[in-house]
Amino acid sequence: MRILSIMSNSFRAFRAVLMRLWRREPTQLILIITAILFGCMLLIGWSTLSRPELAIPEAPVYWSAVKVFSDPTVAPGSSDQRLCDTPDTLYPTGTGTWYDLCPANNGLFVSVLAADHTLLRGPSSLGESFSACSGAVLSSHDLVVLCHTSSALTLHVVDTIGRPHTPIAISGRADLSGLAVDPSGRLHVGWLDPQAGSIWTVHYATYSGDSTVLDSGAALPADNIIGVIHVSADHLLGDFALGIDAHTVYAIWADSSAPYGPGSDVPGVIYALTFPLDKPNNVQQITIAQNMQSWNVPLVISDHTLALPLAAASKDNAPAVAFLVNGKTARIDVFSSPLTELFRGPYLTKQADGSLSLQWSVWTADQREISYVSTTRSFP
Repeated sequence: MRILSIMSNSFRAFRAVLMRLWRREPTQLILIITAILFGCMLLIGWSTLSRPELAIPEAPVYWSAVKVFSDPTVAPGSSDQRLCDTPDTLYPTGTGTWYDLCPANNGLFVSVLAADHTLLRGPSSLGESFSACSGAVLSSHDLVVLCHTSSALTLHVVDTIGRPHTPIAISGRADLSGLAVDPSGRLHVGWLDPQAGSIWTVHYATYSGDSTVLDSGAALPADNIIGVIHVSADHLLGDFALGIDAHTVYAIWADSSAPYGPGSDVPGVIYALTFPLDKPNNVQQITIAQNMQSWNVPLVISDHTLALPLAAASKDNAPAVAFLVNGKTARIDVFSSPLTELFRGPYLTKQADGSLSLQWSVWTADQREISYVSTTRSFP
């Protein structure tokens, strides 16, 4: 009761002061109240800016303003979860549903999701102890998955209702691998075979995009060695991927002078071996980008343009996109730094209206995932 009495007396005294100011100096009172409100707004703004994971990054020229499109309050899924449903695990079937390719429990699982991402079938196991896997969708709408270990490189076909077929052996060993489907529907596969020292031979082969042919047991075409990668003793070999537009094949890898990937302070260089489609003997090496940390799956934008999502080391892992045209880097768009490490992405998707969408997220100190998206219609 004593505390309530003190608060009541204090409020009456404060109100009396305000009334006297209003009768004598109303303009001064308005200025005081305005200053107080402005100070509160500054404090709110500063508290937001002092939490860098909540600051919205600035988009480069050609891109729309960055938007926060989700803010879940749950922690990432555990390693026991066999359904990922994240941008890096989803593949559109072309029939309105999705494949979900999810690593869990030291294995790889595939599920089929409805358009609204509810589970239709699965998860089904594709195997265990893979070093890494990548996927692509064939013209038949079947999913084909390329997986490698230190002793085997295998193709796995999954039909549109989620049934895995018998694995197909491609090679005896591979350190890194990637695959892509060209506009005509053919399947292209590339992998790195380790040699003595810090040397890898780059192998490349094309296969039928018809899953029934792949499943038939017929002898697979021989692969070509299209190049050699040499990394100096104090450098590391990063990721590897294949990208293909209607005219050019890109075998992409990274060379880093420090521990590679998101969170690493020392940048890497992204390289590629390029050659015209159907001319794997006409190979050139290009530098795609410098001061970059990592990338995700390349995306075909047009007959002559490929887009590669990147994380820029010089911008504190800021998202970036490199546009490759006719075997060369035409443009690199870098977003402002998210001021914290990337948690997922960046990922590229092409929208129904033809626009290109870049998506990424960060993980905050208070255990939240903040996701961002920006779009563009301007391509080189």
